[in-house]
Amino acid sequence: MDVFLDNFTIKYNPKHQSKRRCFRIRANKFKIVIDNHTYQVRDLSSTGVSFWKNGFPSFQKGASLEGMLLIKDKPLLKAKLRVVREDKDFIACEFEGLTRRDVLKLDKIVLEVQKRYLAKLKMKRFKELKQEDEET
Repeated sequence: MDVFLDNFTIKYNPKHQSKRRCFRIRANKFKIVIDNHTYQVRDLSSTGVSFWKNGFPSFQKGASLEGMLLIKDKPLLKAKLRVVREDKDFIACEFEGLTRRDVLKLDKIVLEVQKRYLAKLKMKRFKELKQEDEET
């Protein structure tokens, strides 16, 4: 057995290299408040957040910000942010200095949203198969 483990390797060469470090979720129930402006969150991960500009002032890449992440208009997390990308319609930021508790909170939220999404896909597929069975 030791010989097998000594020679065991896994190689993974994805077709597309991603800069993402964590899974992101679409987060339309989330908002973020920065400088007294409330922005609609575009997506969220345990390492960062992006939000729609919606005509509000823009931020320079590299700028440091402070924001309050809201879920259903209730405070969830106060965080320091660093702007990593500015697009025509949205701004992407990376969280800085999160506590372990904050990271775990974000991980849990992302996982729960993933579970709900997969459950919806499963239900959709179940309905499609049921309909196919009824037609035959």
